[in-house]
Amino acid sequence: MCDGYILSYHNPDTDSLCSSLAYSIYMSKKGKNFKTIASGEILPETQFVLEKANIKDINFDCDYDESKDVILVDTHHLTQLPHLKSAAKVIKIFDHHPNGDDSQFNNAYIDNRKIGAAATIIAESV
Repeated sequence: MCDGYILSYHNPDTDSLCSSLAYSIYMSKKGKNFKTIASGEILPETQFVLEKANIKDINFDCDYDESKDVILVDTHHLTQLPHLKSAAKVIKIFDHHPNGDDSQFNNAYIDNRKIGAAATIIAESV
């Protein structure tokens, strides 16, 4: 059973995808099944990392059940999220980019810090 989804921005980079996958693994250890989904193109260096780590747990379809909860990683700018079906379903946000659309995510816990990577926020949150 799927409890929800972890999304990042369109055309995600290594920080976005690896942080999303790491948080997905953390959630599974807490008994929750959150699937990582992505949209757009994967950068060559990100593809390299995914292949070297033998990671195949990312859904690139983006056709997900909109009744489920969503966690955003590495963004909370609606213009970067064309695949997000409802901001109301977002329950958590981990982002290191400034000026996100905080007011659009009324149901979300938001951890937005001006640091080097979303991965740092994920590591400090678990």
